[in-house]
Amino acid sequence: MSYKKLTIHFLLVIGLAIFTFSQKSLANLTVGVAINDLNNPFFLQIVKGAKRKADELTNGKANILVVASDYSLNRQRWQLAQLVERNTDIVVITAADQQALASDIQKAIKQGTQVIAVDVSAAGVVATVATDNVKAGFQACTHLINQLGGVGKIAIINGPNVSAVVDRVDGCNQAIAKASGIQLLQVDAQGQGSQAGGEQAMKTILATYPDVNGVFAINDPSAIGAELEAQNRGKRNIVITSVDGAPIMQQALKNSNALVSATAAQYPDLMAEKAVELGYQLKQGQKLSQQLFLIDPSLVNKNNVMQYKGWAE
Repeated sequence: MSYKKLTIHFLLVIGLAIFTFSQKSLANLTVGVAINDLNNPFFLQIVKGAKRKADELTNGKANILVVASDYSLNRQRWQLAQLVERNTDIVVITAADQQALASDIQKAIKQGTQVIAVDVSAAGVVATVATDNVKAGFQACTHLINQLGGVGKIAIINGPNVSAVVDRVDGCNQAIAKASGIQLLQVDAQGQGSQAGGEQAMKTILATYPDVNGVFAINDPSAIGAELEAQNRGKRNIVITSVDGAPIMQQALKNSNALVSATAAQYPDLMAEKAVELGYQLKQGQKLSQQLFLIDPSLVNKNNVMQYKGWAE
């Protein structure tokens, strides 16, 4: 049965919606996918990848439970407990907080549930699968610097204080450090990883440094927001790059007049596939060779966007 043909059951348990993707036969393996936002295509790709790998491992007999925290720590803590109570074998989690879930995760593991973090690290998990975010930031900012001819003023639109964001900014700073003609502007441009936040951050940047040439945004939504604000202010000579490879950026890069120039694409479905594979190995009594597994990003720009498959369903 394909991903699109799955039956969806809504189980409301004290206000918690658990989406159950099931086959006609009883499941041999139950995989929980704890994400942050059901409306974000990035997280939906995590669900897709987890489902695909679980079905591959069980000949289509896997049971998938999907919960979304809406970035609420308390909600995710409760959801994790509910997944454990339902005898979930593996939980693939995008943590709402990197540290605060440690005791909850350890409790889940002690009760037989293997918890694997994806996208961002989380204290207490048995393993983490993520994009090589340092490399992603480096790729995006190297492209930005090249587009500026190695000379210019660059600002960074930051985001939530999680490992993925910190590493992207670190990678960008590494690229800037190699370019003597680039000035990194010191501005508190916090975009919160959203389009609206990106617009506000760009407003702050332009108010402080109207002569800015380039902007690195930590994800595609904030980059798109930055472009909207710059365009609204008549700024046509700013180059913007980011990280994600999301559909909204894929479309934007097809516009030759867009200020966005490139994104370091992530592969959330592959991250989830690897996470389920690792959890399955642990359930089979195998040991993992390492705790951190990184997946390389790939730079998508206006020249190669037509060849980029994107996060296709």
